[in-house]
Amino acid sequence: YGWISLSSSEAGEKYLFYLTREKNFSGCTADFTKSPVQRLSGSRLTGNLTGLINYSDKANNPELAVDVRLSDAFFENAPVALNLDFSATLNEIIINNIDLKYRLNSLEHGTGIINRADQKYQYTSGLTIQQSMTSKPSKSTLTVKGDMSPPLDKKGLLEISPAEFTSGEIILSDIENSVIDYDYWSLSF
Repeated sequence: YGWISLSSSEAGEKYLFYLTREKNFSGCTADFTKSPVQRLSGSRLTGNLTGLINYSDKANNPELAVDVRLSDAFFENAPVALNLDFSATLNEIIINNIDLKYRLNSLEHGTGIINRADQKYQYTSGLTIQQSMTSKPSKSTLTVKGDMSPPLDKKGLLEISPAEFTSGEIILSDIENSVIDYDYWSLSF
């Protein structure tokens, strides 16, 4: 096992990495603060990433847990913010929370699951769409759910083919200030 710590006193940028290896177990942790996202994404997205990523593998059963925040961020000069907390195993991906804001639009308190064993997926969040600072926002609950095909072969963590999503439904419910004058809308595919 071992660890590495890096920091910049000027910008508040910090990194801490842990590595563990024992019989039938390995793991690593990355803890970072104010990491410039441009290093990962190029110049269109700017801002700071702060978070914790844990990966472990016990007897060939890998697990991943990610909790990250993007702050002080802009995408092509428009404000953007992200909070993402999820975990993954070979059988499922669980979204514990996702908050995404871009311009005046947002997904709030999103949760979901992709379950390969049950061959189902579901995501639910609040959705706010606002066209301008002076317009009234349209708010609703967004749900995306459906069925999946069995994986053709053993896949790695987060390795899901779009072809595995065989059917589904997109639902907007509890719609407030709708431009279509309905409080419920759905699309099956």
